[in-house]
Amino acid sequence: MFGPLLLLLGTIFIFHALAQSSCYYPNGTAEIDPLYQPCSSNQSDPLHTICCALNVAADVEDVYKDICLPNGVCQEVIKGESTHYYRELCTESDWENGSCLNICTEGEDFGLSPQITPCNGSSSSERWCCGDSTDCCTPEDNPAAIILSQIFGVVTLPESTSQSENSHAKLTKITLGVGLGIGIPILVVLGALLWFTLARRRNSTAPQSQKLLQENKAEPMELMSPASELDDSSRHELHNNPIPPNYGPYDFETKPQFPETWLDSSPVEVARPHTYPPQELQ
Repeated sequence: MFGPLLLLLGTIFIFHALAQSSCYYPNGTAEIDPLYQPCSSNQSDPLHTICCALNVAADVEDVYKDICLPNGVCQEVIKGESTHYYRELCTESDWENGSCLNICTEGEDFGLSPQITPCNGSSSSERWCCGDSTDCCTPEDNPAAIILSQIFGVVTLPESTSQSENSHAKLTKITLGVGLGIGIPILVVLGALLWFTLARRRNSTAPQSQKLLQENKAEPMELMSPASELDDSSRHELHNNPIPPNYGPYDFETKPQFPETWLDSSPVEVARPHTYPPQELQ
């Protein structure tokens, strides 16, 4: 009984893991290179939708796997060179409505993972520029600069109210996506458990009901033997102890009819009054 259930659960989790491990560019193209992997397997972690170059082969010299920063940026580490930062891929193909770091997607960057540069030169910078320069960092109110929060989930432009509202909506979508990512597999598993339990109960109840029905058909109701099948002793007992009739409500106009065997057929002697001769009366 548990074999098919375990197989079904394993299949569900495998497909779910494969769906979550696929990485996509902003144009919806999937990256087949296993170099890119999600930053987290925990569905409650916002970084589980961010893909960085984490699967670096051990035989590649002077190249280390990326570092997933809390703001959703991938930090590339190359020995002997300066550190570079990239906006990499996403586990969701719909970048507009998904939970992706949707920045620097214009022009050629729409199908790439472009380099981005922090304005203060560190990974904790709140203002970033698309590309390998800091040209957008000045002046400070330059709308081309991208504002990244320290925790991934909010992306805003400094002087754009609409962009701020869009970022708030994006954060809401991230929370909703995390909830759905956890809730849907649980509902599927619970549904499978309920289906197997009901099926097992039906299978165990049906044979018993069928067997009981067959036994009832095979054993007819035992009827009383007719009078012709009674032995002599039973007939004698029935004759000596007749069953009294069962009368309904008493009818004053109808006299009950008793069997003759209930009445004594011998004559009844009635005492007559004593008579005296006339002469004795004088």
